[in-house]
Amino acid sequence: VSLSNYGLGYVYYRNQEYDKAWPYFRTVVDLNDNTGVGNDIIADACLRTADCLFYGRQYDAAKEYYTTAINLNMSIGDYALYQTALVNGLQRNYDRKIQDLNRLLDMYPESPYVPSALYEQGRAYQQTDKSRDAVRVFSRIKSDYPGTDLARKASAESALIYYQNGNYDDAIEAYKEVISKYPGSDEARTALVDLK
Repeated sequence: VSLSNYGLGYVYYRNQEYDKAWPYFRTVVDLNDNTGVGNDIIADACLRTADCLFYGRQYDAAKEYYTTAINLNMSIGDYALYQTALVNGLQRNYDRKIQDLNRLLDMYPESPYVPSALYEQGRAYQQTDKSRDAVRVFSRIKSDYPGTDLARKASAESALIYYQNGNYDDAIEAYKEVISKYPGSDEARTALVDLK
């Protein structure tokens, strides 16, 4: 029963019919150990339930399922923590978002979500008026992940922070860096306009 519900959930999930998918995944979670299905499948069903709830903007319920998934299988915790942090950001709980991202960075330093987690952390610092922390995090992205889209975005965000804080000399240098390192990008075009 659990595996068939799990399979049906994925059919709807892959078709982005999240409102139809999550009840099937939730059934797998609710049946839990009574079916002999392993924790890996139950944890994945929790993740997919949480994702469906996330897409349906049922944020508090999504966070509960992400937490359950982490407790069942720590190896998927980086994704669940990242998603939980995003939910907290959408709920304007930026301090909690920063805490979740710090946990991800501490517990999963090799995770593929690290660059995105850093970028989201920088954005959360911006939203809590901690511009120094934001610039520090954006600088780390630029140095550790220089060839990525996130490095380009981090450069532009740093320039904007300098400008908004009245550090015009730093802003000018940062905008020039964006233009020279990322010519032709949207960020470079915006930097040209801001420089004028």
